[in-house]
This record gives sequence, structure tokens and C-alpha cells, in this order.
Amino acid sequence: MIVFSEEKIQVEKVKSCWTILIVDDEPTVHQVTRFALKDTEILGRKLNMIHASN
Repeated sequence: MIVFSEEKIQVEKVKSCWTILIVDDEPTVHQVTRFALKDTEILGRKLNMIHASN
């Protein structure tokens, strides 16, 4: 018979962010996307937006 001892494992919840790449030639698309998603959290994680024009 195998008996396992109880272990108390403390897991530190690490809050990371989701990284999103927005690629568009129109500056307005970047502005609107930034505005629309500025306070958005998904599953407790904020968004990190990276912008590129092409």
C-alpha cells in the first residue's frame, strides 16, 4: 500500500498580460482600437497592444 503525505503547495498567482499586435496603415484604426480596449481585462489579465503600420 502506498500512502502519500499531504503537501501544502503555495501557488503565487502571477498576473501577466495578453499581447496583441494591431497591424494597419490607418492611424485611426490604431487610435480606435486603443480607445475601445483600453480598460479591457480578459481572465484577469490586461491587454498589451503593439502597433505596426504594415
